[in-house]
Amino acid sequence: MAPVAWAGDADGYVDTTLAGETTGALPAVRAARDLDPVSVPKISSHVFDEPWAKDALSYSFSSVLSTPLVYDDVLYGVLTVYSCTEGAFDTLYDNFVTDVATLLVNYSRILEQREAGSQQQHTTLEFELTGQTYPLQRLANATDSTVQFDTVAEHTPDDVRILATVLEGDAEAVLDHAQSMASIDTASWFGSADHRQLSLVVRKPFLATLVGKHGGRLVETVSKPDVTAATIELPDSVSKRPLLDSLTSRYDRIELLAQRHSADPAVGGQADLTDVLTERQSEILNAAYHGGYYETPRGVTGEDLAASFGISSPAVYNHLQAAHRRILRTVLDVGAGTDD
Repeated sequence: MAPVAWAGDADGYVDTTLAGETTGALPAVRAARDLDPVSVPKISSHVFDEPWAKDALSYSFSSVLSTPLVYDDVLYGVLTVYSCTEGAFDTLYDNFVTDVATLLVNYSRILEQREAGSQQQHTTLEFELTGQTYPLQRLANATDSTVQFDTVAEHTPDDVRILATVLEGDAEAVLDHAQSMASIDTASWFGSADHRQLSLVVRKPFLATLVGKHGGRLVETVSKPDVTAATIELPDSVSKRPLLDSLTSRYDRIELLAQRHSADPAVGGQADLTDVLTERQSEILNAAYHGGYYETPRGVTGEDLAASFGISSPAVYNHLQAAHRRILRTVLDVGAGTDD
């Protein structure tokens, strides 16, 4: 069966669809709003009440099934299948279309993320959070301090280990309170206490993981007692709507303050350097950089990194050296093998 109409693929199309009237709407529109499949086994019975049914009958369609493309409770689109047979969509066919819809949304996200890796054009989004849903906001509020999210150091299935710096306030009090919070499994210094940087194991979902799921990157958050400022980067190849839907459903008081389009001249069309690293190399290199390992004097030592990741100091040095070689090889375009 060949398509007979095209709805378009502009970023705002789904938004426009969701803003319209529900009564007499296309099955695809109802599926999008309810996030549930809509099946119409006999289109002819809707001709007098719903204009779309008359158009469908003019193309000899007799039944229709619309299935929303949903990931992480966020709508990405709708898959609609028409049939020339009444009652064509039984349970078996319904399950088949649902499986196809799942494959479509997962595959489209993979393609988006691959394109985003080489995309130098991006949009920077600036948000303000004033509720207490974000754990670093609660931490800053309880200790009358300013806490900055630095980076994600490590992922586990249920948690994410982050690095955060106490910019203002009593750092010891912040650490003590973090150790008592239900949403933080463990809290410790990352390096010396004088460095004022914490290693926090936070339960998912966390802001950085939500942003990453939808193709973006959490650049920074700065949490004060009454407000958190968050900066997010999103490649132009990735739609903003799924990310915004996910954030507003998770955080009860979040507001988009500004967005600006920019290009990173440092990328220069080159592949994302992290693509050449193993996951472990990327984690340790990232933690070393944000922890101040490359600064003088060092914010963290090799021993600090080893203790943080639960490995030996020689293993840390080996991972860092291998990461340095791979990045330099990519930058200098040496073309050697990748057997590190």
